[in-house]
Amino acid sequence: MPIFEKFPLIDGTFFVSPRQHGKSAVSLITNLSNSSIAAQFASCPEKKYLNAICMGCLEGWNCNLRCRGCSRRWDGSHLILGSMYAYDIFAAIPCCMNRLKCNNCSQLVVPSNKKLEFFSEFSQAFSCSGCRTKDFHFVKPLPVTFIPGPGRRALVDEVRKREYALQKERNKNFNILYCITQEEEEEDFDTSSSSSSTSSS
Repeated sequence: MPIFEKFPLIDGTFFVSPRQHGKSAVSLITNLSNSSIAAQFASCPEKKYLNAICMGCLEGWNCNLRCRGCSRRWDGSHLILGSMYAYDIFAAIPCCMNRLKCNNCSQLVVPSNKKLEFFSEFSQAFSCSGCRTKDFHFVKPLPVTFIPGPGRRALVDEVRKREYALQKERNKNFNILYCITQEEEEEDFDTSSSSSSTSSS
């Protein structure tokens, strides 16, 4: 991912999550040199990770993530480039009830009549109302939540390839038709020439 001197610092966005979504994600407690920022997250008993996602994935150009529960596409195009969100951006807007189930018993973590008001609440630890297991139930691993697919760039390239193949086939058919027309015109010319020669004789 490109890193710039001025804002935006990266060609994407940072976000803090209790889950390490990739190998590049770093622990905020052990890897922060800024004591004030480290102290802010050190007050949390849970470990936090700094994750990053590029603009191409945010807008669906590089990959296409669809929910395993409802097949709805995840869209991060509304997020601000070069910023840092203090919550998990994948968990912040659950699209279906499957995203709200307990990691242990698969029941709803909170009753359906209780609504979480803030994006950051989905990145917090909750005790399941059924089995009482405390966990980050809404911050699930990406392979568990999403089905990856080709991004829009790959789809656009595929459409262009098909259009090119179709145009190539059209040109081929046109050339064949042109050759047939030329041959028919030559035959008509030869026939008319022969008729003229016979008439002259």
